[in-house]
Amino acid sequence: YSATFTGTQRFSSHFTVAYGVDWLREEGTSDGVLDFGGGFVLPTSFELTRDSWAPFAEARVTSSFGLSMQAGVRVDQPDGESSVTSPRVRMEYEFADSGFSVAGAWGKAFKLPSMYALGHPIVGNPDLVPERGESYELELAQNLLDGKARWSATWFEGEFRNAIDFD
Repeated sequence: YSATFTGTQRFSSHFTVAYGVDWLREEGTSDGVLDFGGGFVLPTSFELTRDSWAPFAEARVTSSFGLSMQAGVRVDQPDGESSVTSPRVRMEYEFADSGFSVAGAWGKAFKLPSMYALGHPIVGNPDLVPERGESYELELAQNLLDGKARWSATWFEGEFRNAIDFD
């Protein structure tokens, strides 16, 4: 189950704030057995539930001379975990009357382990911690045909910690 409540407030033609909160209830259930033959049967059942809340906000500022900026933050508050703050910033400059722009962004993120990764009695690990990431991007873009088409090239780099992978 999930619900998202959002709002936007426009303070002027150059300044807007968006805000909201996400709520998520996850219920993971698996009911099964692994039969090795010869009467050796291993149960693989589990049942987990978790709730998480995440308020968020983003401010956008645009200028009349081609510069725009965004700054946002999300604070995830999952059951059984410490709160995690994920900030993101982006700046873009569009060169006057050319349709060409350059932009850069930085942000942090996190992801909870799946119910399967936590709860499965054979391959799961209840001690897994959330994955964490940090990313950077640089974009060059050009509007074409009076804004009806656009090309862009983006360099992206991400660093991930505590990545969950099955080996």
